[in-house]
Amino acid sequence: MKCVYKPENYWLYEVSGRPILAAPAVSRNLRKAGLCRLQPSTGRRALYRGFLRVCMTLRLDWLLSRSVASPLETVNGDVFNWDFWLQDMRRHFGLPSLTATVFWPTSVERGRLYVHLLDEKGRPAAFAKISIALLATNNAKLLKEANAIYEIEARGLTTFRTPRVLMQGAIQNHSYLVLEPLSTSVRPIARKPQAYPNEAVKEYAGPIRFISSDVVPTLSWWGQYLNKLNDHSRIFHDEMMRYLQHSKISVCRAHGDLSSHNVVYDGSTLWIYDWEESTPDAPARADAIGFIIAMHQSAIRRNPVSWTKTLKKQYFGTVKYDHRADFMMALAFRYAVGIDDAALIIQNWSLCQ
Repeated sequence: MKCVYKPENYWLYEVSGRPILAAPAVSRNLRKAGLCRLQPSTGRRALYRGFLRVCMTLRLDWLLSRSVASPLETVNGDVFNWDFWLQDMRRHFGLPSLTATVFWPTSVERGRLYVHLLDEKGRPAAFAKISIALLATNNAKLLKEANAIYEIEARGLTTFRTPRVLMQGAIQNHSYLVLEPLSTSVRPIARKPQAYPNEAVKEYAGPIRFISSDVVPTLSWWGQYLNKLNDHSRIFHDEMMRYLQHSKISVCRAHGDLSSHNVVYDGSTLWIYDWEESTPDAPARADAIGFIIAMHQSAIRRNPVSWTKTLKKQYFGTVKYDHRADFMMALAFRYAVGIDDAALIIQNWSLCQ
């Protein structure tokens, strides 16, 4: 029997019961345009996007989806008012035919939706992050991202761009942030050390400041770090504190999660986005070290002990106390903001003496 979808419905695409994306059922071309907004930041994601695009072209993608009245049908509990929000976006942008393609993050438990708003011809109008779970951290991170973008843009950027904030707000305590969309021609930078955007990092970092060890507890992210400490991470912490007593500690603005996932190039302009973890008093080498670690994230997850040994050998060796402190502070910051590769390294620190 032929599937019939109501015009306001969505096609929900899932893998092993996990939602991947929801696209409007009104037009196959709009679904294909929405799918193009999925950045191929990993090989698996690129493969899925290519496969689904072929299925859409052959009009077989209905076999991989199911009809839902709202992308939030899969969410339990007190949820974001999707219909009200979408109508508000249509009024705000003056586009009555504005449609939304929704993507879920890899970790669905983050309580997020990523929404690409498209006009009637499938052209990008905006990108939105929506907090669909009532988590204080979600709302705080979206506010932090907006503030970081405002501050960085105020300097007058010359080496890169970041998506402008178009709108921010909340519906029943569910925050959302609407940003300028990226060009359809952007591609992630290469996953190699040479691709590190050094000049852009220098520009947004601003002046390097030096602090003493007794000022460390006042850093904005330090409390998050201390709250995550446990028996497995205590040896790392104690060793780092010894180094800090004899080191100059440098801090500056950091992106916080700089990797090839969040840096793209469109042939003429470098774009850096996803500033949720950005902090004005992060360790000065947080982004440089985080960029290298992020390249090996999958390998670290598979074998954290081996990679902890490798990284300690690379960043310690015969270097001075200051450099060791820089490396450990960068790890501590990455641990504080909740990136799991740093947690695995820190928790296996004592096994790699």
